[in-house]
Amino acid sequence: MTLRRLVLCLVLAAAVALAADPGLTALLMSKPMVVAGINVDQAKNSPFGQKLLATIKDDDPGLQQLLSATGFDPRRDVREVIVASLAGSNSPDGLVAVRGIFNASQISAFVQAQGARTSSYKGVPIYYSPNSTGTSAFAFLDSSIAVLGGEANVKAAIDQRQSGSGGLNPDLAAKVADWSTRYDAWVISNGSLAGFGPFPKQGAGPGGFNLDSIKAATAGVHFGKTVEIAAEATMRSPEDASSLADVITFFASMAHGNKNQPPQQVLNLLDSMQVTPSGNLVKINLSMPESDLESLMGNAHGTMNGAPNRANPAGKGVK
Repeated sequence: MTLRRLVLCLVLAAAVALAADPGLTALLMSKPMVVAGINVDQAKNSPFGQKLLATIKDDDPGLQQLLSATGFDPRRDVREVIVASLAGSNSPDGLVAVRGIFNASQISAFVQAQGARTSSYKGVPIYYSPNSTGTSAFAFLDSSIAVLGGEANVKAAIDQRQSGSGGLNPDLAAKVADWSTRYDAWVISNGSLAGFGPFPKQGAGPGGFNLDSIKAATAGVHFGKTVEIAAEATMRSPEDASSLADVITFFASMAHGNKNQPPQQVLNLLDSMQVTPSGNLVKINLSMPESDLESLMGNAHGTMNGAPNRANPAGKGVK
């Protein structure tokens, strides 16, 4: 298993084991653009979480090599993760803080045998991929905390760990605590979505809506027999809130008549949606049976592997 595969294992574990641990949020930058997480215990206890964990196969040669060399199993040993990103660019501007069980000396020997470059910062070893230019790194702060991300952010996390200062600003930390308590999975945007991910930096977004009018956005998911989804958008004005509610409702109603109609599970989810503008806020609530979510996962997996389905009737694999 290459160093790249090891890092991917940690990141994949993050996708199924995120939680709002104050010890991890203290390592993050003060004002990230986005923070996201999933409650590990709730995820593991739900059928959906079990299916996510099952995506890391026992017979995967890379996983077996990792287990043999280090004893580290991301499915078992990763406890909690917090992910934060400063912006939507391609630069290494984020940080992943992982709480788990790590034999740092064994993992260190393993990654160095794979050709990892190393350096030391304030007594903490930092590791880089053999092909890295030095901007992406990871480090173990102790036997239970690892950090991955841009080199500058990894070093800042080391500084904050040693000084006992820093971390999320109080307002954002309070919001993270609130949403991570109420929802198993959550994501918080600390500013406008303009320029983040697939959204344009300037001008209109979907339906001609001005994304700059969204000052912040938050979403959460609670897993159970019924999957509950909630979202809130903080707008510039009540008028902007009403406009966004109209755009969301319009696109949801258009889904049924679309030529490339989405799967029935998605249509049912949209039918359950309630959109409520309230002052500068837009609140959105949806729900779906967990079996529908599992079906959607299965459809997506089949599409990627070339299996025929509604969206890919010819069964052509994605190249």
